[in-house]
Formats: sequence, structure tokens, C-alpha cells
Amino acid sequence: MVIVLLLGACTMPEHIESFGFMLENNYPDGIPTSQQAPIADGIITPEEVEEAVVRSLECMDQIDGVSIEDPFHWREDGIEFGAGAIPDPGADESVVVPLMDECYFEHAALVETAWFDQEYYGSFTFENKR
Repeated sequence: MVIVLLLGACTMPEHIESFGFMLENNYPDGIPTSQQAPIADGIITPEEVEEAVVRSLECMDQIDGVSIEDPFHWREDGIEFGAGAIPDPGADESVVVPLMDECYFEHAALVETAWFDQEYYGSFTFENKR
């Protein structure tokens, strides 16, 4: 079984505003330090997205049994981006995938979600809209 953790979504035809949902359901202890500054001013810049995703990938790259398959890159539309890491062949996925998830949620998930809400809705909100 091969698991690919891709950061950045494929084009979402019906994006649902989800920053508040992500925050409420995945961050009971508050926003991680590494994501506080980009979110603080209510505007996510392309540079902040790239920095957050790269930090997440760098964290994943430090996990034994994980390889970066796809470095961060912007797609032609300037809104969507791609990046990805995968467990190495033979790696214990029950161990490495949760560690990969930790990296993603620690460094990029809120910034990435805020970015997509901002680009598709014009802003992101701390309120749960689901």
C-alpha cells in the first residue's frame, strides 16, 4: 500500500469555507506557534503559504522512512500548489504516516486552509461554518 500525503489540493470546484472547522476540530490546544504569525493579520500571502508548506515538508523529511516526492511548487493559476511526501518502501506506515500528519498539522494545515478560503471566498474566518 502506498500512501501519498499531498499538500495543496486539486482544484476544488465547490470549495467549502473550512478554516473554522479545521481550527475547531484539530487544534484543541490553540494555533501552533509556527502558524500564528501568518494567520494573525487575517491575510495569507503566497510567501506565507510556501514557507508553511516547506516547513512541513522539512519536518517530514526528518522522519526515518519518509521521502519528499514532490517539492513545493505553484501551479499555473497562482492559487493552487503542489507538494508531497511518501513513506519509503518497507517503512512501517502505521508509524510514519501519523508522524507525517503531525508535521502537516503543526506547520501547514491552518495556513493552507486559510489560503484556500481566502482565495475562494475572499477571507477566512475563525468561526466554524460547517
